[in-house]
Amino acid sequence: WVTEKIAESLYDVDFIIRNLGSVNRLEYNFLDLTFLDAEAGFTTAQAITYSMQVTNTLQYAGGHGPDEAKKATFRYFLQTTPINQHGPLALNQMNNEWQGAGHNKIETNATASLQGALSFATIGAGINRDLGGNLYLSEAFVTPYVGCWRVFGFNTSCTTYPYSSTIHIDVGEFSVFDILPATLTGFYKLNWANSSLHFPVQLDQDGDGLVWGTDPFPTQWDGDGDGLSDYYELANGLDPANADKDGDGITDQEELRRGLNPFNADIDGDGLTDLVEWQGWQVVYDYDDMGNPLFTWAWPDPYLADGDQDRLSDQEEYFYALHPRLASSEDAVLDTIRFSDGTVTEQGAPKLLLRFDEESGATTFLDNASGELAFCGGVSCPVAGGNGRYNHALNFDGTDDYIRAPMDIDPSVDSFTAAAWFNVSDLSINRTILQQATGTMGTSRVWLYVLPSGRVSTSLGGAGLTIPQAVGLNEWHHTAVSYDGTTLSLYLDGQLETSDVRTLEASDGDLLVSVAAARPFSGSIDEVALYDTALDQTAIANLAAAHYNVSDLVVAPGDTLDFQMSISNTNPVYPAQVVYYGEPDNFTTVEAITPTARLYMDESAGATSFAIAGITAVATCASPATCPTAGLAGQQDTALYFDGNDELNADALLQNYSGTGFTISLWFYP
Repeated sequence: WVTEKIAESLYDVDFIIRNLGSVNRLEYNFLDLTFLDAEAGFTTAQAITYSMQVTNTLQYAGGHGPDEAKKATFRYFLQTTPINQHGPLALNQMNNEWQGAGHNKIETNATASLQGALSFATIGAGINRDLGGNLYLSEAFVTPYVGCWRVFGFNTSCTTYPYSSTIHIDVGEFSVFDILPATLTGFYKLNWANSSLHFPVQLDQDGDGLVWGTDPFPTQWDGDGDGLSDYYELANGLDPANADKDGDGITDQEELRRGLNPFNADIDGDGLTDLVEWQGWQVVYDYDDMGNPLFTWAWPDPYLADGDQDRLSDQEEYFYALHPRLASSEDAVLDTIRFSDGTVTEQGAPKLLLRFDEESGATTFLDNASGELAFCGGVSCPVAGGNGRYNHALNFDGTDDYIRAPMDIDPSVDSFTAAAWFNVSDLSINRTILQQATGTMGTSRVWLYVLPSGRVSTSLGGAGLTIPQAVGLNEWHHTAVSYDGTTLSLYLDGQLETSDVRTLEASDGDLLVSVAAARPFSGSIDEVALYDTALDQTAIANLAAAHYNVSDLVVAPGDTLDFQMSISNTNPVYPAQVVYYGEPDNFTTVEAITPTARLYMDESAGATSFAIAGITAVATCASPATCPTAGLAGQQDTALYFDGNDELNADALLQNYSGTGFTISLWFYP
C-alpha cells in the first residue's frame, strides 16, 4: 500500500477512453447468413457463413478532446476460434472513421465477416444446437492513455502511450438450429437429439423385418455385415452376430451364393475346408523348354471327397499338388514322393554338453548332446581327469590351454543359454571361461569371463555386463549367460544377478572353452552346456545341479518331441512339384521300455530275501548280521536301509543278460 501511494505520487496514468469495459459500449447484430449448399438443408452436410454489423460508441474523459479519442483503433473479426488479432494494430489507423456523437462521445460502424465457413458437422446433429464455442466476434483494439511524471503535485513530461488487446465475444450461443443427420439411415436411428428431448422408438427402425425388442441390432439391417439381413439369419438358423457360422473363412452370404452349406465347414468330409476347396490350388501341367514348370489352377468339387474317383481324396491331392478332377495313380504318389532327412529330437535338450569326464591324458572330449567330439585347440591341452564339480574336470594352466567345440549359434538372430562350472586359481588378469571363436563372418565376443575383482562378466553386445557379487579363488561356482533376442541375462550359482536390453552382433564361430591368447583361464572348468533357447532361472538352477535331458529319445509319457522331414518329388513330368507339406501332427503316445527285471524292495520289516520281478529269482542276504533293514519309507512305497556294512546279493538280476549294453537305475538316499 505504501509503495502504491509512493508510485501514484511520482507517476500519473490517465486513460482517455472511459467506457472501454462498459457492456453498453457495443451494439452488434447479425447482418447476413449464407448457406453454402442449397441442397444440404439443415443437416450435418451443411456449412454457413456469417457477417455482423457492429456499432462502437466511445466516451472520452473530460480534459481531453475528440481528436485525442480518435487516435484509438478498433477492428472486428468473426472467427470459429478465439485468436487474438491486435498485434498489427497501432494508434491513428482510423482517425477519419470516427464520428462525433455528442456529450464527449465518438462512434464508428463496422462490418465483420466470417473468413471461410462453419460446418454443421462440427456442431453435430441435434435439436436446439447452438453455435456456442464455434463462432466468436473478436474486437481487437489499441487505445491511447497519457502517462505523466509528477513534480510537487503537478504533471510534467506527459506522453501518449498505446494500450492494446483483443476481446472475444461468444456470439455463437445466440444462433440456434435444429440440425439433422446427413443421411436417411442416420435420421432413422433417432439417436441424434443430443438434448433432453427423446424421440419415440420406431417399430422397425432398420427395416430388416424384426420389430423392436426382438431385433438383436435394432439400428442395423445387417448386424454382422455379411450381406444377409438379421431377419433372414434368424429365420434360417444362422447367427446375426456371426458373419461365418461354420468358421470356414467364407461368409454366410458367400456360401449361400455359391451353393455351399454355411452350417458345415467341410461339406464332403474330405478334410479340406470349403474355403480351401473354393480357392483351389496350383498344379503343374507341363514344362517349358528351359525345364521350368508351367502351372494352372485347379478347383475340386466341394460336395465330393474324391471327385475324380482315383481313390485319392481331395485332401491327399491337395497335399501332393495333384489335379482333383483328373484321375491320378496311387503308385504315382508312392513313386514320386520321397521322404528323407527325418529327425526326431527331444524338446529342451542341450545343443552342446561337455561333461569332461575323460581320464587323464585325453585330448578329445565327448559332446554328450550330439555324440561329436570337442578337441584341444592348440599345442598344449588342458589336463583331464582332475577333480571336478561332478566327477572329473579339465584343468587349464592359465597360459595357452583351450578347447574348441563346433556350434551353430549366431547371437544376432538366435536365442541361447551357455553355462559352466568353474574354479579359478589365479585372477591377476581377466580369465576367459567361454568365448565364440572368430568365424567366417561377424564379431568374436567373450561370452563369460572373470575379472581380476572376481566378478563374472560378459562382453556380448559390445560392452561389459558384470555380476555385482565377487567369487573367491579355488571355489567352485556355476555361471550362465542367456539371451532371448532382447534381454541379455547373467546368472551365478543358479540366481539371476543382472540383465540388460541389448542387440548382439552376428558371428558364426565355434565355441572356445578358455582361449590361447591374452586372457586364458587358470583353474578347472566342468559341465559346459549350450542351449538354443533362453532358459529361465528354474532351468538354470537345474543345470547347476547337473540335471540334463539329452536328446537320447528316452522319454516319459507326455514328453514332447520335435519331428522334421523333407518331402521331395522326383518325377520329371506331371505331377512334379509338392507345393504343400501338410499340417504338423501331435503324437501323445510313446513306446514304453519294460525292465527285464525289477527289484522293488517293498517287503515288510524283518525280511531277509527280496523278490525280483520279471524273473523267477530273489535277492538274498549274505548273513542275517549283514542284512539291510526292510519296511522303511522309500521314494516309492518302502525301501531297504543299509548301515554301511550290510550287503544284498542281487546277482540274479544279470542271470539272463547276454547283450552288449545295459542300463541299471535306482533311487538312493545317502
